[in-house]
Amino acid sequence: MLNQTECETITTLHRLAEQVKEERRKHGLIWSGIYNSTSGINETNQFIAGEKITKDLNPVYGSLQALLNRDTRLVMFCEDRVLRGVTNKDALYNADGNPQLISSNATVGDVTPYVGNYGISKNPESLAVSPSTAYFTDVNRGRVLALSGEGIRPISDIGMEGYFSTLKQVSGKVLGTFDTMAKEYNLTSKILNTASFSERSNSWVSFKSFQPQTGVSLNNDYYTFANGDLWVHHTNSLYNNFYGSQYESSVTTIFGDTSGKVKSFNAVNYEGSQARVTSFTDIDNVSLLNGVWDDTNEGVTETDNVTDGEYFNLVAKKGWYLSSMKTDLQTASETEFKDKEGKWFGIPSGDNTVSSTANFSTQGLGTATAAYSGSASGTITISLANSSTGSDGSDWD
Repeated sequence: MLNQTECETITTLHRLAEQVKEERRKHGLIWSGIYNSTSGINETNQFIAGEKITKDLNPVYGSLQALLNRDTRLVMFCEDRVLRGVTNKDALYNADGNPQLISSNATVGDVTPYVGNYGISKNPESLAVSPSTAYFTDVNRGRVLALSGEGIRPISDIGMEGYFSTLKQVSGKVLGTFDTMAKEYNLTSKILNTASFSERSNSWVSFKSFQPQTGVSLNNDYYTFANGDLWVHHTNSLYNNFYGSQYESSVTTIFGDTSGKVKSFNAVNYEGSQARVTSFTDIDNVSLLNGVWDDTNEGVTETDNVTDGEYFNLVAKKGWYLSSMKTDLQTASETEFKDKEGKWFGIPSGDNTVSSTANFSTQGLGTATAAYSGSASGTITISLANSSTGSDGSDWD
């Protein structure tokens, strides 16, 4: 039997010299024993210090943010660099400097960086994977990147370099999800909303109205979470309806042909589905020209129940319309379209630019719409001058 003094002595001998605490390895990896469900081996709770269970990375690459397993390679996304390491193999370098893979018992073998000074910053949530490509962002450099067999390429430079330069202003999450059905990488942030990159066209194809909390593709279905609810996409026959809210679609086009030439757009047209129709109602107290000028009503008459004489707009309909049109000389307001044998035509109406002489349609005299029949009420004097000098010293005709 042990007395009380001997028990206290044994307890003292088994005390650890230092307190056990958590260690965060920002620049390296540590792994446990193997797990094999077939043979019933589960050593995930074993970390044997006598074995080689760690892999340290160069601290100059920044902290390790995300891991991706690709066949026999482990891709490591650090803040300022993306690395690849072979698994269950090591590299033996020849005299010419080229590596030759050999079998090894190392869990992670030789580690080399991808070409390009890009990393994932501190946004591992931006990583989304398709069968062939891994997409992610480097917020610190204002870039959206794609990693494939050819290496890393900045897809934000495909017509969107200036737009994504604002990524450096993002302080919150930059969420990346991949839609396997549409084959699009959806990038969401508070500043940029949701922008979509298409693998099919290798370009940025759309801005979207929904902002998911997270998302995943499973069995060719695309799921996202919003306000704690799970939503499935591409199953609703009602287009532009996300998370119970209805939105509109818009397309912005740019005309750049012979940009130095002034153009007059008499009409615009498109081929597609139903155009928007705003119902017209009768208007009262409208001042219309009566064609005769007199001193009392100045050639106008107030009229009630004025119609536009059309029939297509008796009932309102939802559809496409031209929200605005702009050139360097003129702007046009909303324009709706009429159906003409399966095609839709609209006549853009220029905004009022009387204060500016840039619009040719506001210069010179127009067509007379009223005739004066009363007595003269005053005298108007018009003076013409040829090549004179103005009060500001400039020449004018």
